[in-house]
Amino acid sequence: MISRNFSNPDQPWLSGNRGVDLVVTEGTPVYASGDGVVTVARVIVDRPVVAIRHSPLLRTTYTHVTPKVSEGSKVRAGEVIGVAQGEMIEWGAKTGQKSYLNPLLLLLGRARLVPYDS
Repeated sequence: MISRNFSNPDQPWLSGNRGVDLVVTEGTPVYASGDGVVTVARVIVDRPVVAIRHSPLLRTTYTHVTPKVSEGSKVRAGEVIGVAQGEMIEWGAKTGQKSYLNPLLLLLGRARLVPYDS
């Protein structure tokens, strides 16, 4: 369940919610949203974080997630990457170096305008 939705600020320095906050039960497995390489699997400041680079232009982040993967390891979509630490995780997505993306858009799949057999 979503407790706080994506809210990209108008300017990078303004407040907002650059990801989606998801309500979970502590210890819930967290899965990779896509294939990629783990670039972060450690505590940053005071929060455990996992980040996955899916392509040169797409990265997803999972905050409040105790890693079960190592930096540099390859992961597949649906693979367990960690467990929730607490009752909320933050799931984020970033394109390029500075552009945040609503991670829920990654769940849409391919658009299909005509039947496959047409």
